[in-house]
Amino acid sequence: RITYAKTGDALWRVVPTSFSMSAFNDVARDEFGPSTVRWVARPTIYIDSRPEGFSSSELSTWINEVKAQVPTFISKWTDGTLTPASVIVTSNPPSDFSSGTIVIHFSDNSSDYGGSSTSIGYARLSYTSSGSVSGSAVWLRYPRYPGTSGAGKRKGILGHELGHAIGLGHME
Repeated sequence: RITYAKTGDALWRVVPTSFSMSAFNDVARDEFGPSTVRWVARPTIYIDSRPEGFSSSELSTWINEVKAQVPTFISKWTDGTLTPASVIVTSNPPSDFSSGTIVIHFSDNSSDYGGSSTSIGYARLSYTSSGSVSGSAVWLRYPRYPGTSGAGKRKGILGHELGHAIGLGHME
């Protein structure tokens, strides 16, 4: 099947003429495993309201930003196929990777980022042998991007890490 979009005098091929397994793997497979990973149920999102390794008067602003942005990101990343069951702000979230959850942390501890002092976001997920994601955790290093000038960067970090939390890897 071939579909075209016309802009001005140019025709642009929208659907590739051939299937590219490497492109498919980039988008649809976990970068650490050979299988496609996916959520098979709507996750509950927990936003941990406890700061880890920093103090900031902006934490409540960041929590509100994340709470507002999470549903839109997950829905857009999946073309509306996956939406959160709910988004809960709490100082007592379930353990990371608990079944059916994505737990989001605000942290400036390098140990939360695989020992990296330069990472600004980090996400990990667990999945079953059948490829269904069981749970995810996200860490956000928002203290590096304070104030209104950092809002765009914070939003980009959240979107990127939520992509990983729902099973998307990095693309070549």
